[in-house]
Amino acid sequence: MAERHGDRFGLDRFAEGDAIEVTGVVGQYDFEPPYDEYYQIEPRGRDDLAQVGWPSTYLRAALLILAGGGLVGGIVVIGLRAAVQRRTQELEESRARFRRLAEATLEGIALHEADGTIVDANASLAQMMDTDREALIGKDITALLASAPSVHWDRAEGRTDAPVETELVHADGMTTPVEVETRTVTTGDEPVHVCAVRDLSKRKEWEDEMLRAKQEAEEPHRSFALQIRESGRRLSDTLQSVLDMAQIESGTLEVTVQEVSVPGGVRDVVDRHAQAIEDKALTAELDVPEDCVVATDRALLYRILNNLVQNAVKFTEKGRCQVRVEPVAFGVCIHVRDTGVGIDPAFRPHLFEPFKQESEGVAREYEGTGLGLALTKRLVDLLGGAIEVDSAKGEGSAFTVELPSLTEAEASAPAVAEGPMN
Repeated sequence: MAERHGDRFGLDRFAEGDAIEVTGVVGQYDFEPPYDEYYQIEPRGRDDLAQVGWPSTYLRAALLILAGGGLVGGIVVIGLRAAVQRRTQELEESRARFRRLAEATLEGIALHEADGTIVDANASLAQMMDTDREALIGKDITALLASAPSVHWDRAEGRTDAPVETELVHADGMTTPVEVETRTVTTGDEPVHVCAVRDLSKRKEWEDEMLRAKQEAEEPHRSFALQIRESGRRLSDTLQSVLDMAQIESGTLEVTVQEVSVPGGVRDVVDRHAQAIEDKALTAELDVPEDCVVATDRALLYRILNNLVQNAVKFTEKGRCQVRVEPVAFGVCIHVRDTGVGIDPAFRPHLFEPFKQESEGVAREYEGTGLGLALTKRLVDLLGGAIEVDSAKGEGSAFTVELPSLTEAEASAPAVAEGPMN
C-alpha cells in the first residue's frame, strides 16, 4: 500500500507485531490481466488506523512475568507440600514411638481429648478393664473412674501434682484399686491428655498382709497387756470392795450427797466394760433419759452401777446386756437385765451374802470374790434404796435398784455433778 499510493500516514507509533485496525476505501487496483492482486484498503485519514491488541513487547513482558510467577508459585507449592509431608511423617513417627512406648509399659495408658473422650488406649488398660481396646475408644475417661470428675481434671490441667488413688469401674460394676496420673502433651495442633493408670491390687494385698503380720506379731503382747490391765483392775476393785465393806460394817463410810447426772454415770460404766462386751460379741442396750438427775452420792452410785453391769457381762456368753433408767417421783429406778446363765432358785437366799458364789471350789466356772452383790446391797441400803432380782436358771437375770433423792442434797442445792463417777 505504501509503495503504490505513498505512505501518507506515519506508522512509527506502532511496533512490529502490533494488530492494527484499518478503516477506508476498498478497491482493486489491478488494471491489467490476470487481475490477481489483492483488494487494498485506502485509509482516509490518520484516525482510520487504530491499535486493537497489546503491543507485542508488552505482551512478551507480561507473558514472562506470568511465567515467572507461575514458576515461583509452583516452587512455593512444591515446598509447602514437602513441608506438610515431612511434618506428617514426623507426627506419624512420633505417634508410632509413643504407641511402642505405651504398649511396652505395664501401666494402663489412655489418650483423651479436652472433653474426656478417649481417642486411644493401650493393651494394658484394656486388660485391666477386662475388655478390648476398641471398646474403650469413644468412652468418657471420667466414667471409668470412681473418683469425682473434678479430681481428674484438676490433675489433667495441672492444678495439682499429686497422683490420685481411686478405683477403676468395670462394665460389670466390679472395681480395681488404681493410682491415676494425667499429663497434657501436644502431638499436633491440639493438646492431648495422657492418663496413666497403675493397678494397685498387688500393693493393697501386700499392705494388708503386712498389716496382718504386724497385728499377729503384736497380738500376744496386746493380749498380755490387756491381761495385766484387767488383773490390775480386778485387784483394785477387790481391794476397794473389801475397804467399802469394812467401812460399812464399822459405820465409817460417809455419804456425800449432790445432784448427779445419771446418763453420764451409766455411759462411763458401760464404756469401762466395752472391751469385754466386744470380745463376747454382746449387744449393749442403753435406755437413759438425758435429763435424769438424782440427789445421791456420786461415787457410791458408780460402784452400784459398775457391780451390776460387770456381773451382767461376766455371766452372759451371748445375747445382750440392757441398762434402763426410769425417773420416778421419789428419785430413780435403775434396771440392769442380761440374757446370761441366770440364778438357781436354791442359791437365791444366799445371793447377797459376802464371799458367796453359786459355783465354788477349784472347779468353779467364773472368777470373783463373791463380794459384788453383797456390797451392792449394802450400798443401796446406805443410800436409802432397795434392790430386787428376778431370775431363772438359763434365762438371764434382771436387777432393779430404787434410789431416792436424799433430802440433804435439797438443802445444800449444789450443782449437778458431771464427768466420771469413779
